[in-house]
Amino acid sequence: MNLNQYGPVTVLITASIILQGCQQRMATQPKFLAYAPTSFFSDSSSARPVPSGTVSREQEFSERKPVPSAAILKRGQERYRIFCATCHGENGAGEGQVTRHGFARLKPFTAKQFSEDEALFSAIFKRGLIEHPFGASINPSDRWALVFHLQQMKVSK
Repeated sequence: MNLNQYGPVTVLITASIILQGCQQRMATQPKFLAYAPTSFFSDSSSARPVPSGTVSREQEFSERKPVPSAAILKRGQERYRIFCATCHGENGAGEGQVTRHGFARLKPFTAKQFSEDEALFSAIFKRGLIEHPFGASINPSDRWALVFHLQQMKVSK
């Protein structure tokens, strides 16, 4: 059996299989264009209203600042160990486990930019280039608990 005689047939079969993947089925499927009129919905709009109570991930919660209590401080300490200590260290100095593995040292929580509670609350929600923003992972009451724990850490130094 001579394999050279099957060469052109193999090339044709392979090419036809590859070209099948070039079809634009996804691009040509029926879909609504943003804000285009449609008869599908009763309000004739393709843009659907946002459900009530929906909060954008970029929107910062404006929950009222609670009064610190022993339970809130304990919760803040627990959240700190879960979310923050790996990078910031147990004492908040910015020298956590990750700095031992080549990551940049973070600013300590005693830095001037974190002197206000609201600045800490905002920093937990949306952070800069190095740190991961935990806004979607930490609910507002836990963020306030973290703020109170961090302020307590500053005082105890």
